[in-house]
Amino acid sequence: MVVWLDLSVPDIAAWTHPIWAKLLKTQQMKVVAASSNPNDNEAIQALDAGCAAYCHAFADAATLLQVKEVVQAGHVWIGPTLMQRLIHSAHRAAASSIPPQLDWGNGLTQREREVAVLAANGASNQDISRDCSISERTVKAHLSAVFDKLNLTDRLQLALRVHGIH
Repeated sequence: MVVWLDLSVPDIAAWTHPIWAKLLKTQQMKVVAASSNPNDNEAIQALDAGCAAYCHAFADAATLLQVKEVVQAGHVWIGPTLMQRLIHSAHRAAASSIPPQLDWGNGLTQREREVAVLAANGASNQDISRDCSISERTVKAHLSAVFDKLNLTDRLQLALRVHGIH
């Protein structure tokens, strides 16, 4: 069951309230936090508390359907802005820590590794397409192959793997 929570409801309990620990940890219910004034800090608090998604309360129908489908599939959904912020944070953390494992990309082709590194460093599909002189459709195909081969579901997991923060 997917439950949509409007964060603009007055007097909603703070994420630290004990009621959330019980509700957000159940396997039968996934909570989508929806905000009419979304911001990354609020999103991180909601996701840290255990919400399965954070989105704009007034997102278009296609986006809301995508959120629902991702959550029902057992994954976490966040918007592209927060995803980029988290990928850049992972990249900065990796730069200041130990070098990444060299074997993260075992089983990938040279081109798949190249596309994976660019994506893990925050490049968009369009940027990767331009840098590698390939179509965006080919970028998507390479990323799909990378996700399948490394058993990953999104760019954030890819960034963590590439940067050795997994």
